[in-house]
Amino acid sequence: MANSLGISAINKSFSSTPKISFRNSAKTTWVSRNYYKELIMKKEFIMKKGYFWYLLLLLLAVYFIAIAFVPSLHLILDGTSLLALLFGLFGLSKRNLILFFIGLGFLSIYLKDVFHFTYSTTPLFAGIVLVGIVLHNLIIPRSSYTYKSKSTSHHHFENEKSASYIDNETDLYLRTFFSENTTYVSSKQLTNVYINTKFGEQSIDFTQAQFMTDSPEIRLDIAFGQTNIRIPSNWRIINKTSTPFASISFSGTPDTSSDSDIISVALTGTVALGEVDIQY
Repeated sequence: MANSLGISAINKSFSSTPKISFRNSAKTTWVSRNYYKELIMKKEFIMKKGYFWYLLLLLLAVYFIAIAFVPSLHLILDGTSLLALLFGLFGLSKRNLILFFIGLGFLSIYLKDVFHFTYSTTPLFAGIVLVGIVLHNLIIPRSSYTYKSKSTSHHHFENEKSASYIDNETDLYLRTFFSENTTYVSSKQLTNVYINTKFGEQSIDFTQAQFMTDSPEIRLDIAFGQTNIRIPSNWRIINKTSTPFASISFSGTPDTSSDSDIISVALTGTVALGEVDIQY
């Protein structure tokens, strides 16, 4: 009798134990993977569309408005901390270690003022920036002149809908400041091209353009930004730029079938703490 009662109690306990559903577990894993995938896609969308900077400016606007009503907030976020935040976020968004370490340098100044540390800020700031310069140049090549194979099946940049088109100009001045711009140039009589990119990304397509001068030249003024230049396959870029802590890369394959059609284009100016990608 006792044995039968014990066995029935054990069976009852097993029957009351919640069952593990591997199907539900797999479904949960699938949902979580999709969730993180969507987060990554949203992050890439924000970075590619340039909304990152609008969001940052909006946060700064909220901060300044808040200070007007609560002046004591400036003790938490002052100019030094804002510089640290600006350089740090921009360095992360552009994968530039120099900018990121400059942000760390400003952060060291801010922390000393807040916590009254006794270290000297000038040599510490210089040392942090030098570490960033060394790491950036070790990880990211200063410049690259090797032609990488790249699919050319697409003929448009990603933000094509917001692009501008130029077809009759001779002198071009293309400027981007804290934004992201795309320009398609189809002018057949170019003489001067000047590209200015500061704290943003600029993409220019010259595949349908032609120079009407004996000495074609594209002058760059790039700082803390990225510039993508797409050129015809018969153009040959002669790089004469000054590139302090910058990266110049080439992608695609130039046309070598006929030397008579080759057009030499001088690339001049300065690229500082930025990137230039020339695509065939």
